[in-house]
Amino acid sequence: MSHPRHWWYTDIKRAIMRSPSFRFRTEPEYQRYTEAIDKALADVKTMNNANERLYAINEVLIKKTLTIDGVALRTNYSWRVVQKWINDFVNSVGKYKGFESD
Repeated sequence: MSHPRHWWYTDIKRAIMRSPSFRFRTEPEYQRYTEAIDKALADVKTMNNANERLYAINEVLIKKTLTIDGVALRTNYSWRVVQKWINDFVNSVGKYKGFESD
């Protein structure tokens, strides 16, 4: 079984999965997560394959309706490519939240 490279990866991933409920919270910590997620989404929108990446992020992390395998089948990309998109997004949110990444 593999482990995340950064100690904060799992916390950021869980925060992204709970992010729809953060929009209604006024505490500064929730607002910082929301801002970091919005900045990372803006970055994704400028990338190649933006629509497929946003679809993967939405289905796997936010809606939680598909797995990485399911998104890979529907978008005709490999499982590894979709996993990289998810990892890149989580690392980007971590960067905007203030955590360092390599």
